[in-house]
Amino acid sequence: MTISGIKIDNFTVFESAEIAFCPGVNVIIGANGTGKSHLLKLLYAMTQQASAGTLIEGSRHTRSLVRPLLNGLFKPEDGD
Repeated sequence: MTISGIKIDNFTVFESAEIAFCPGVNVIIGANGTGKSHLLKLLYAMTQQASAGTLIEGSRHTRSLVRPLLNGLFKPEDGD
């Protein structure tokens, strides 16, 4: 699966963002708290939904399809 870009609205630290990716390797850098990990988790959730065949590119329903997986990704692990 190739991801050419992503548009994010009102997601964690992202009020509004549109990010284009280059073919091959992309490097994500930034200061602490700028959303690097959140971006990677969002992209991971999208790829998991796409591999399950439930992600429809350009669909307004994409958010509701990815949300259940995101809830698990952003939930803190239980500590002892």
